[in-house]
Amino acid sequence: GTLSDAVRLHALEATTPSPSPTMQKSFETHALLTGNAEARAAEDTPRRSDVGSQLHCCGLRGPPPPPEWAARMQSVWWYRVSSFSYCIAGSLAAVRPEPLARHAVPCCADFPFRCMGVAITLNGFASFAADVIHIGHPQTIWKPIDVVLATGNTIVQMLIATLQLLGLTSFPPLAGSVFAASVCAALYCKRRSARAVAEQDCEGAILWHAMWHYSLPGGALLAQLLISTDESDEGSLKRGL
Repeated sequence: GTLSDAVRLHALEATTPSPSPTMQKSFETHALLTGNAEARAAEDTPRRSDVGSQLHCCGLRGPPPPPEWAARMQSVWWYRVSSFSYCIAGSLAAVRPEPLARHAVPCCADFPFRCMGVAITLNGFASFAADVIHIGHPQTIWKPIDVVLATGNTIVQMLIATLQLLGLTSFPPLAGSVFAASVCAALYCKRRSARAVAEQDCEGAILWHAMWHYSLPGGALLAQLLISTDESDEGSLKRGL
């Protein structure tokens, strides 16, 4: 039995065609490319982790709240309504963009402040959907919508505050200072919110994320009211003269 099996195996090997040199070279090339791809993937993995950890450390990106926090976060009324502060500030800018345009000279008189107000208002509804209704569910479509709107609107507000500090716009000093302070406060609150989630601090995440929602819209709303008050005072002074 063993001898006959060995004879059959030898005959099978003898009849099996060996791969051609071209085919053998193709196999070797494929193995080399596959190995290089795997090596590159292994090298990129820690690099991606380092970038992600850096973003987490500086507060630019934070982990989503765990699903088990949803009930607690939805139960806090001042957290639930915080998203709509964007709607209030944005609606005022959308309805009355003229005071902003008048003080945006000399560099930004043609800036679309009405469109900015509409985008901020939409951000409020997207924030409510992502941060309240679908909180703890990172796969919801509302999360990327909220991120895009919030990032774009925040960059625009930072740009406006920077232009005011550089003297390229003519907003009243008090209004400009209040607005610039609210931008800085909002970024600080966002960082603290991301840190609280990373540290599994549910109550801290609720507080700081709500403050992130309140601070910048609140400062923008107060700045708009100060601009309107300043213009009213100037009008009264001119009429008195």
